[in-house]
Amino acid sequence: MNKLETYKKQIQADFPELTIQDLEFIGSGWDHDAVQVNDRLIFRLPKDSGDLELESVHLHYEVKALNYLRGRLPIEIPQPTHVSPSRSYFGYPKLYGVMIAEDQATPIELNRPALLQDWVKVSSQIHSAMPVETARLLGVPEDRPDFSLAQRFCSLPAVDKAVREYTAKVLADTELFIQKGQSLVFAHNDLRFQNMLLYPEATRIQGLIDWSDMSIAPIEKEFSSSSWSSEELVRAIALYPKSIIKVIDLDQVLRWRWLEDVSDFIELTDANNVDAIEILERLCRNVNINLS
Repeated sequence: MNKLETYKKQIQADFPELTIQDLEFIGSGWDHDAVQVNDRLIFRLPKDSGDLELESVHLHYEVKALNYLRGRLPIEIPQPTHVSPSRSYFGYPKLYGVMIAEDQATPIELNRPALLQDWVKVSSQIHSAMPVETARLLGVPEDRPDFSLAQRFCSLPAVDKAVREYTAKVLADTELFIQKGQSLVFAHNDLRFQNMLLYPEATRIQGLIDWSDMSIAPIEKEFSSSSWSSEELVRAIALYPKSIIKVIDLDQVLRWRWLEDVSDFIELTDANNVDAIEILERLCRNVNINLS
């Protein structure tokens, strides 16, 4: 039985009132696959069904947070209407909009300056819509940096010495930054292009999907998980409302991004995924730019 058939059997068993006439695989992330049912419902299912208790805890606060945000944002977000009995996954009505991706052609032409301006507006609205205290009450976890993968990276003899030494410096500077205190927000934590839905008629954000990484996090992490270049990040930080966060540290945004790439490299290498090579090549290119 292939994966799509497995998902169909699982969804049908959990929601017997739902007649599945058509099931389509629409995307895959680190931990979840997304399928579309009858062209009207989206289900995001865990790839690994081994730790259902952890998925249940995660789903509990995600559903509560999405329900809290409903009507508080000017964009569409998932509305969990079909929560599985095991509380390990949910389905929601399909959202309107065009999905875009960083590595393939897009059905519409992107106006990046206008999209960046819209991204800043939407991200600031997310941060102001849910105060950190409310997020804590809903059970949203606080981001706890795990530097173990980056530390492993620093000890890999096969990696260029300059890249390893730069990573060690990034780790040390980040630890100092954390000790000084950070400006925390309720963060989507994965505001990349592939999680945006755009109006087909214009480069405007219509909706945001995949809130599974939501957390209480430093504002710099929200910016680091975006799809913007370093030059675009400078503009984004300048546009961000000072009434919400007065200072956003660009250097730390870039440090978080570096550490995310390093961690992704280790995880992909452990999984024998050839995409690890592309990340390492990017790190080698960027270290020369950063040290020049």
